[in-house]
Amino acid sequence: MSKVLANIQELKNKIEKAKSKKEITKRILTFCCSSGCVANKSIEVKTLFDQLIEENNLKKEIQTKTVGCFGFCSQGPFVKIYPDNVTYKLVKEDDVKEIFETHLLNNQIVERLTFKT
Repeated sequence: MSKVLANIQELKNKIEKAKSKKEITKRILTFCCSSGCVANKSIEVKTLFDQLIEENNLKKEIQTKTVGCFGFCSQGPFVKIYPDNVTYKLVKEDDVKEIFETHLLNNQIVERLTFKT
């Protein structure tokens, strides 16, 4: 049987507790899809992210979008994550799972791949 809540504050606390259990932050991943990054497999990188998002039922929490040139072609492919404002450079297919698990699931930045201006 469900417990009857004593007051509105108890309800608010229960809602906040439920929200805090959900660790996935809503994010948008942008992928450079200009010629240099495409030549370095940015489309394949995006496809792998899309697959992991689908497999983990996170389509509502994580969206992916293709965008134009970031302006630093020698450092591509790029993946930029919003609202975190983190840009990953030279992202290879082998890096996708690490970024997904470390950054998107555990809220930690993969320092070795970060692009700093």
